[in-house]
Amino acid sequence: MAQAKVATWRITGSYNVSGLLHKARMFVKSDGSISSGVNQIQDRTGTSLDWSLAAHQWSKTWTRILNNATTLPDLVLEQKVGLIWVPVQFTSPSNELQADATLPTTQVTLTLRATNNDKLKVVVLDTTQAAPQHFAGRPSASSNIQVFTDHFLSGGNAADPYMVMVSESNHYLNTAPFVGLTITLNRRVRRARGLT
Repeated sequence: MAQAKVATWRITGSYNVSGLLHKARMFVKSDGSISSGVNQIQDRTGTSLDWSLAAHQWSKTWTRILNNATTLPDLVLEQKVGLIWVPVQFTSPSNELQADATLPTTQVTLTLRATNNDKLKVVVLDTTQAAPQHFAGRPSASSNIQVFTDHFLSGGNAADPYMVMVSESNHYLNTAPFVGLTITLNRRVRRARGLT
């Protein structure tokens, strides 16, 4: 049974690939505290950290599978107030954009599991990854898709998505969160690009 959507904080990043604007989102936990003028979020151990550190690490993670011609506007920390997501703070993104060519309409979907068994999906569009592919286990070493995936599977950095990401029901990632990774073509993006 699906859990109630109670997460009230998220980080949103936009990215423009060849004229199409896409969004990436990561839900996080925060008690609304501020330190030196910067909002704080809580990692899976309960430690507070500057939200922009997590935002930078997260944006470096998903830009790892995008071409270096991709443009990246600001990252936004948002709080849900009633039914509306309200921007709270902004920061410039960090990136690890690659020289690999964009393969238009590709969609990378990383499926993860939270501690309450909810599934989370991380979706990145217009990537540099060839489709179709499916990984039932962690991708092979020394590839950009493997580096992208690893940031969600362990906390090598205190601000890695593994450390701060929560499901919409406000649960952190499971200690072994990997469910699967699929690379496909996205029909909506194909239509937007005039491809059949």
